[in-house]
Amino acid sequence: MKPKSIIRILNILITSTYYLTLLIAILLTSLWIFFFVTGNSAANGIPGGLTHEVVSFAKTNQPAVQHFTADSTIAYTAVQNKYMLTVKPFSSLGSYSHFYSAIKFVIWLLILRTFMNIFNALDPERPFTPRIVVLLKQLSILFIAADVLKILHYAIFSRFMHNLASSLQFSLNIEVGSGIITGLIIWIIAVVYQRGLEMQTESELTV
Repeated sequence: MKPKSIIRILNILITSTYYLTLLIAILLTSLWIFFFVTGNSAANGIPGGLTHEVVSFAKTNQPAVQHFTADSTIAYTAVQNKYMLTVKPFSSLGSYSHFYSAIKFVIWLLILRTFMNIFNALDPERPFTPRIVVLLKQLSILFIAADVLKILHYAIFSRFMHNLASSLQFSLNIEVGSGIITGLIIWIIAVVYQRGLEMQTESELTV
């Protein structure tokens, strides 16, 4: 398959994902506003970041029980002190949860949009362009920003938990690092790409 065909297919996939995600977000937001205005309790069931996976560091007397399959090949143990926390929609933590989800969603849309722009700017016949270097660096920053946002969210959520349920010692269960690593790798690619652009420019001037 030719490079142009591959780029076109990837561009179509990313563009479709972008607009489909945007459409779903608009529909969910419209439903939430409609249910809220009409006083329908179904508004609470619409996804909006009100559910958080947390771990409790409070002491417990419940031992971790290990179970085995019939032939003892597999052993399995339930994870202790892990809970799904659901927040009341219009509480202070609920409003913050909606706000965090909105920012996270915007970053995700910006990442998809940047991918779209990169594939639109790609030209196999002249692969190195200043625009792609800029877009790659923007993409790198967005991935790093997504992880930085998680760290800030962890700190703010911990403060809420300290004020609302300090005795339970709830802590947000999150994974941080993949976005930063991805962002740094993309930044290195951008630097290499920039060097390729300089070499391409020098070659064109020489000719």
